[in-house]
Amino acid sequence: MKISQFIKTLTPSNCGVGGMHDVYITISRLANPEDIFGLPPFEFDCTDKETGEKVNVMFKHEKNGEYRLSRLGNYIRNKEGKPGDEILFEVEKSLEDDYKFFIGLMKTSTKKNDANPKWKKYEFQF
Repeated sequence: MKISQFIKTLTPSNCGVGGMHDVYITISRLANPEDIFGLPPFEFDCTDKETGEKVNVMFKHEKNGEYRLSRLGNYIRNKEGKPGDEILFEVEKSLEDDYKFFIGLMKTSTKKNDANPKWKKYEFQF
């Protein structure tokens, strides 16, 4: 089994407070998003690691070259996500190439906001 995690610090735009019409997460090409999520475009259900709630997510490769995870507005609002919090995406890939997707929001908000988006990628193999 292989487990990949992608963690990103939320920006105002990611939380829907930046005046954007859509709420999405941009994934840096340096994180090799196709290695984590597969070949876009496709939609998948993530299971919230805390509540077990299902969240439908769309993975896209935009014409401008950006990779995006979208349809996250309701999830971030329901979790009361704020700029500075971290969103986690975890992908479990079995030896039989079965995939399971998980999502989580880690409350790390403080009064001091780091305006530079950050991301982290982790991989584990068993």
